[in-house]
Amino acid sequence: MNKKLEESKRIRRVHALHFYYKVRERALDVLGAVCKYCGFKDKRALQIDHVNSNGANERKLLTQREILYRVIEHPEDYQVLCANCNAIKKITCQELSNRKQKMAGN
Repeated sequence: MNKKLEESKRIRRVHALHFYYKVRERALDVLGAVCKYCGFKDKRALQIDHVNSNGANERKLLTQREILYRVIEHPEDYQVLCANCNAIKKITCQELSNRKQKMAGN
């Protein structure tokens, strides 16, 4: 490929990623940017969680950016959890076991 074309694509990817992180930070700020369970505040480890555990369905229908805009527009459907609390919630709510069952064909 042409070097100018490759550089142009690289620059577009960098800008898109930068824009994604700005929208993500805005979504976290709308939600409070603190883990609902333990109070953790480092945005690098905070995750946006679906209150009704329907994230898999939403990820099938929307892009990551569209989901973030939905979070900003409908914050009542989401909460902020740190990575640890989100993992614990998935185990507690059996979100992981349902996925494993589907993979096993049960």
